[in-house]
Amino acid sequence: MSTKITEPILKQPETSEEPASKPKRRGRPTIVDVAKKAGVSFKTVSRVLNSEQSVTEATRKKVLAAANDLDYRINLSARALRSGRSTFIGLFFHNASRAYVGDIQAGAVRECRRSGYHLIVEDQITSIDSVASLLRQTELAGVVLTPPLSDNIPLMDFLIEKGVPFVRIEADSQCPSADQDFRVSIDNEEAAFKLTSYLIEQGHERIGFISGNPGYSVSKLRLMGYKKALAAHDINLDETLILSGDFSYDSAVAPAKALLTLPDRPTAIFAANDDMAAAVLGVAAQQNIQVPDQLSVAGFDNTQTASVVYPKLTTVLQPIIPMAQKAVELLISREQQTPPEAVVLPYEIIKRDSVARRSR
Repeated sequence: MSTKITEPILKQPETSEEPASKPKRRGRPTIVDVAKKAGVSFKTVSRVLNSEQSVTEATRKKVLAAANDLDYRINLSARALRSGRSTFIGLFFHNASRAYVGDIQAGAVRECRRSGYHLIVEDQITSIDSVASLLRQTELAGVVLTPPLSDNIPLMDFLIEKGVPFVRIEADSQCPSADQDFRVSIDNEEAAFKLTSYLIEQGHERIGFISGNPGYSVSKLRLMGYKKALAAHDINLDETLILSGDFSYDSAVAPAKALLTLPDRPTAIFAANDDMAAAVLGVAAQQNIQVPDQLSVAGFDNTQTASVVYPKLTTVLQPIIPMAQKAVELLISREQQTPPEAVVLPYEIIKRDSVARRSR
């Protein structure tokens, strides 16, 4: 088990020299120094730095400007000792898609920096024992659970037992505790329905589908959306056109080869994430199948992969970075949230060069 700790970056590193016009100070500036410069009480400064709502926007800006001018740095360790609360947030993964993991981590780090928290990334959570070991080493303020861990009932039971708050990303299962059910997602089924419908509107009827790991709820939801779109357009479901990977590039190579060597191969393939769609492009190139002239390909997520492959992928823009930011925000503010909040963010169909109208 590898543990990575990302520290909040509050200021740029100090240089060895200061401008001649700026008097040198002894020691670090204190909250009292900030209060004097801003012309407010030190309690007001404390409220601003702790993101409390009982401060006007004008006062907040004045305090932050004073803190910046004085190069004031929040002492996170002292804050934690005074409040008796941890400033460490855990981000738990067990996911084969590097692009997805990278975007989730970027969003979580961004919100932790903004809120003055540390992020601990556990990238291969495989058992309750591994979580228990982490909790023995580090007191966590809470945990963000990503798929498929966000639907893992034993893991949620364990965190509830240990009194560790959590927020789930892309969860579809019922949380064991109703008052713990904080989650962030998009409507995966609807998004897959609309992308499949777009392929049908382009004249495609034989549409292959490469699903993700069946243990992920999003895999089931995206497959359901695909099937519903076929039914809505009176297209018979052909189960031979549905194969599965695990959301990684390598896992989609064999399914792509199987689909593209069928006697009556599909004219379009919808892969349940961009990594697997990239694998379809690779296999098509190996078999001299031109995309999009002879085969249309679509993905899901709109990770960086979608815009660096050739041709660029038509895909579903899932706001992964904002989802992670929102999850951390909910985790930090959850004590003020009653009842628990389920946030559904908007998605968008991104149309690029990998899909074209089917030539009759």
